[in-house]
Amino acid sequence: LAIYRRLHGNCDVPAEFVVPSSAPWPEELHGYRLGEQVYRLRRMKHLLSSNDMEQLEKVDMIWSAKRFHSDKIVRALLAYKAQHGNVEVPADFKVSHGDGRWDSSLWDMPLGQLVHNICNGRLHLISRSQFNALGLVMKQKPPPPALEDLRRALTKYFELHGHYHVPFDYVIAQKDENYEQFARGMRLGRLIDKIIRGVLFSEHQKEFEVMGISIDELRRTQVEKICAAFRCYKQCFGEKTLVTVDYVVPNDSTAYPESLWGLRLGRYIMDICLRGLFREYHDVLQAAG
Repeated sequence: LAIYRRLHGNCDVPAEFVVPSSAPWPEELHGYRLGEQVYRLRRMKHLLSSNDMEQLEKVDMIWSAKRFHSDKIVRALLAYKAQHGNVEVPADFKVSHGDGRWDSSLWDMPLGQLVHNICNGRLHLISRSQFNALGLVMKQKPPPPALEDLRRALTKYFELHGHYHVPFDYVIAQKDENYEQFARGMRLGRLIDKIIRGVLFSEHQKEFEVMGISIDELRRTQVEKICAAFRCYKQCFGEKTLVTVDYVVPNDSTAYPESLWGLRLGRYIMDICLRGLFREYHDVLQAAG
């Protein structure tokens, strides 16, 4: 980490970073999966000894990459506002390398694209209040549908497909006359994903059971898919390769069964490891690796 910090100015090590076989890295570190190790240290921070913590703090260990990047974007927006009087950053704006008006740690930052993604909900960071205070206009998330509307949409999906295992990226087409008008455009796959995660309608499990939808069965099936996708991933990339948070099983991949295409494997693994998702299936998940 000390060498990485000296070379890059910080300890924001990408999860996929492997020490190269070249100077200034010592030979005994060549091929070391530093990114994976940093990821593991973040996950097991609460288990580290005070001495280990002290040593890591000396090299400015970054415990939250999301916080680090949020703070960096806030600093860039403050600098932009100081120069332009606002935060209306053009989508193609990029901080020029070597521009003395900017801190060198911000050079080459695609600030315009980052701001666009933040405002449109495509980049989820943890400084929302700071972004709002700076004047960024954040796109409001649409409210979830009423439970009865979701029930009717799911009933129709079942009639058409014979099951409730809705793919994550499934959206009811605007012109799909199989569905009532209110349901067209509904992101049904994302809604089911939230229900499985327990972040939407968790208090209405009995109502779903009356509809013939077993949330427990949906969760069990999702765990089976995650385990199957994880095994495929290891076969493709090696047993020791870390699954990055943004990894999604690619569509049309011959390495995965079609039923796994589009699965947000990295996000699920993060939630399992850090947030205790599917804790009732701990033994099954642990057996899968």
